[in-house]
Amino acid sequence: MKTLTLPVMLALALCGLSITLPARADAPAEDKSRQLEAVKADIKKLEKTLKGIRKERSSLERSLQTNEKAIGDLHREIRTLEQRLREGRAELKKFSSQRQDLTQEKDAGLQALIVSLRSAYVAGQDSPLKLLLNQEDPSGVTRLLTYQRYFSDAQQAVVDDLHNTIDRLATTEASLSATNQKLEDNHNQLANRRDRLTTSNRERQQLLAKLKREETSKGQRLNKLEQQQKELEQLIAAILDMEASASFDRPFTEARGKLPWPVRGRIIHRFGQNRADSTIPWNGLFIEVAQGTTVKAPWHGQVIFADWLKGFGLLVILNHGNNYMTLYAHNQALLRNVGDWVSAGDAIAETGATGGNNDTGLYFELRKNGKPINPSSWLVR
Repeated sequence: MKTLTLPVMLALALCGLSITLPARADAPAEDKSRQLEAVKADIKKLEKTLKGIRKERSSLERSLQTNEKAIGDLHREIRTLEQRLREGRAELKKFSSQRQDLTQEKDAGLQALIVSLRSAYVAGQDSPLKLLLNQEDPSGVTRLLTYQRYFSDAQQAVVDDLHNTIDRLATTEASLSATNQKLEDNHNQLANRRDRLTTSNRERQQLLAKLKREETSKGQRLNKLEQQQKELEQLIAAILDMEASASFDRPFTEARGKLPWPVRGRIIHRFGQNRADSTIPWNGLFIEVAQGTTVKAPWHGQVIFADWLKGFGLLVILNHGNNYMTLYAHNQALLRNVGDWVSAGDAIAETGATGGNNDTGLYFELRKNGKPINPSSWLVR
């Protein structure tokens, strides 16, 4: 799927934020005009913020961003192709079953036709004129002619059914052939994407090794963490400005203590714990899970950010209304675009280790008014 440009993504998000979930009504023309002007102003503000953030990245970090976004796109394409293959195999199975049934039906029709022809041969295939000349009783002639017509009609019905079965069988054979070709094409595309993914992953490892060599001291690592946190806070502040008008049918506060986990795994970093070799705390939970695990939205909301951010990799942010938002970082692939509405349980990403992270899993944050809050008391136990 083609990645949207940032202005288009932001426009989608900002247009959608003033709409109620799930019902969405058209606004009057005057309101739409005012909203459009507000959208343009917000886009300019957020673009300025993001431009400032990206300006401070090194060439290596920009290369990592390009590489990991490309890898994310490949994973997303592979996921789509694998789904098409599953659907294609199911379709192939259905057509194969239909072919088997129709072949049996055709064979039965042929046998019925053979029996009919044999019966006609045994009866001598008497013509109506011959029957008329050989009978003295007019009522007997009428009866025999009626029987002869019924027999002829039955023969024609057998022939018609057989023709219909053969036509349906030919259609099914064509569908089978087309499905097989589609499966072969999808297999080839999948192999191509996986080859490209292998190459991109190799390039990513080289970039990560170079970035690690640049961190020659504890002070540099600490400075990097502080810079990453600062960039996230700048982004959150900019998002808060644009999501102020969002409204939802069900308040997010209902989720407290009942929020499903976005993934299930072992928590290796907890809210409030200090990060390694620093006094900078974790503002969320890091959940260790296998790469490629599906991340599910725990509550309904709207995607307000779906892009790469330094230190957080491929990041999804969901707006849940009343200035509540959830963050999902270090994904290997993003499955939703900015502006998409999601329901609880919808797939939004696949877990990974993007953004230079050493552990594979999901980093999950919950924020209110832009400030991180401990998600543990919100998640179902």
